[in-house]
Amino acid sequence: MGKDGDHYSILWEDRGTVCEFSGDLKIEDIDEANERLSHDPRYYKHSYSIWDYSNSNLSRVHSGDLMSAVAMDLGAAVTLGKFKVGLVAADEHSRDLCEVYVRESKRFRSPWTFKVFAYIDEARAWVEE
Repeated sequence: MGKDGDHYSILWEDRGTVCEFSGDLKIEDIDEANERLSHDPRYYKHSYSIWDYSNSNLSRVHSGDLMSAVAMDLGAAVTLGKFKVGLVAADEHSRDLCEVYVRESKRFRSPWTFKVFAYIDEARAWVEE
């Protein structure tokens, strides 16, 4: 897809990041993007991240796979504190996975604010509020 990974690219904006995914994803693709963000010092100066799955197929990702992302993000939350995560998902399976991620993150008391959207424009408007 881009210079970042086979199935994702990361757009670095002034106040946040947008991770755009495409194609048939595995959890490893999501974890790889997450690791790239968490290892970049720019990430810790931001106030939001949008994860756009609207052009991807998550059928090979299952809810139990998401705990690695939840754990990694809980570690980042220690440094980031207040932070918004917008998740964009076009189909039912992808939306369900995003909701599981949000639910598990909240269960472990993440300080972040999460919201799932059908369209990237909605997510962009929300992070700017």
